[in-house]
Amino acid sequence: FAYDAENGLGYSAHRELRAGGLTGSEIPDIHQLGNPDVSGRDLITIHIYAPPLGVLKTYKLGSATIDLYTPAEPDFV
Repeated sequence: FAYDAENGLGYSAHRELRAGGLTGSEIPDIHQLGNPDVSGRDLITIHIYAPPLGVLKTYKLGSATIDLYTPAEPDFV
């Protein structure tokens, strides 16, 4: 994805991974995870962040609005 303050969020590229695939990214990174609707399969992901995440920015395709999301503290820490 690419973000432009005037035009908002737009697609810029995509990657496809097979079952068991791994990927990583640097901060900042705007990304979306999902399976194509036609696959008929569920998607399971595991996210590992170090250091732990703070406030995240959330976006909507075609919108210049940026919202903020703060993950809840895990019960096991």
